[in-house]
Amino acid sequence: MSQGPQYPSWDEPQPAMPAAPWNPPRPARASAPVWEHPAPTAVPVWEHPAPTAVPVWEHPAPPAAPVWNDPAPAPPRWDPQPVVQPGYYGGPQPGYQPAAGSAIAITMRYAPIAFLLGVFTPVLTIDNQPIQAGWRRRIVVPVSPGPHYLHAHVPYLIPRRIGKADLPVSVAPGETISLEYRAPVIVFLRGAFGGPPQKYPGLVAAVLLSLVLLVLALGSGIAAAQNRALPLGPPARPATPPTFTAPAFPVDPTGPAVPTFPGAGGDKNGAKPELRPDAETRTVVGATFGAGDQTFTMAFGGWPFAFRAPDTWGCRAARTDLPEAQAWLCVDERDRTGGERTGVVLRACPGTCAAADKARLVTQWLGDAPGIRKAGGNTRFRQLATNLNGKYELKLSHFFTDPASGRKFQVGVQAEALTAKKAVVQKVVNEILSQSSF
Repeated sequence: MSQGPQYPSWDEPQPAMPAAPWNPPRPARASAPVWEHPAPTAVPVWEHPAPTAVPVWEHPAPPAAPVWNDPAPAPPRWDPQPVVQPGYYGGPQPGYQPAAGSAIAITMRYAPIAFLLGVFTPVLTIDNQPIQAGWRRRIVVPVSPGPHYLHAHVPYLIPRRIGKADLPVSVAPGETISLEYRAPVIVFLRGAFGGPPQKYPGLVAAVLLSLVLLVLALGSGIAAAQNRALPLGPPARPATPPTFTAPAFPVDPTGPAVPTFPGAGGDKNGAKPELRPDAETRTVVGATFGAGDQTFTMAFGGWPFAFRAPDTWGCRAARTDLPEAQAWLCVDERDRTGGERTGVVLRACPGTCAAADKARLVTQWLGDAPGIRKAGGNTRFRQLATNLNGKYELKLSHFFTDPASGRKFQVGVQAEALTAKKAVVQKVVNEILSQSSF
């Protein structure tokens, strides 16, 4: 076989060139190149004169595109890390396929003295890929075996980033590396990043600084107290204090008795009222206390009536937005699973407690929403199967006259409980209505 084409001299007839790659060969020339033909005696095709034949290189080329100009398939791309959009915090994307069992576990912490850092969410990246992070929880991120670059910081106010820390690690196949990041106590220090346990940067300095400030504050307080003018001695007192006797209040035997003026209702000295066992049982809705119920008497100082509640309940003074009103809140102190709670308010009815005054007080307590029902001339109530807290609710407004002082009062009750426990609060509401109906 010849080693290649041998070109003729310039004075010889030009041979027919082999078909160009962009010129498909004619059907008669579909065989292998003729210059590689093993027959040595045959006359090469390029030496045969073809005066009438159109040279092959002048044949119009077909519109087919050259084979070698087709774009070669791109080599497969190897991306050790997936491409993510900036600002997206999350784990590896679906295209990210780390080796089974290889992972990095990071726990991020801040010192209790730097509790304000808990408001900010820490930032964690692995190979510049954001990872969803949080405080005081173990974050396990699957990774591929090999070297990785970790970065962590805490976004802040001034400066914008504190506690920057960078850590290169190398993960073996099937290995899980446990790391810990601890934010600094002083904002101008870098964070601690490495194998657990780490130390809080600047903790000792922050504690010492706090102690110095505390000592200075105590010293200032002591100095201010010592600079106050001290009395020279106890004031002189007579050996025997004089006795003052108030003159008798003149009262006409035929005139009316001198009225009493209690401060908030009931006895003016704040004596506790007594329960009236003979009070008529009144009901707005639901159950009432029976002979077998274990109860405890709630008697608030200065109130004109007392009432019963379950023996596991307790009451404490509360605040209310209603003007010149006293409020108490009673709850089950032993079992909070039922959600029972009852608020009781008492306030004086202004003026002569006319119908307009009563309507205004009722609207302030029960509101103007539909569903208010009457239970007598001086009693209004409303109940909801489910309130905004998801509980049963019963509200009561009742006007009464204290027989001891002759003053007119409004008592308001708001009770709520889970549906299974609504009978308990209904008993309390009915008990308050019965004891305040004179």
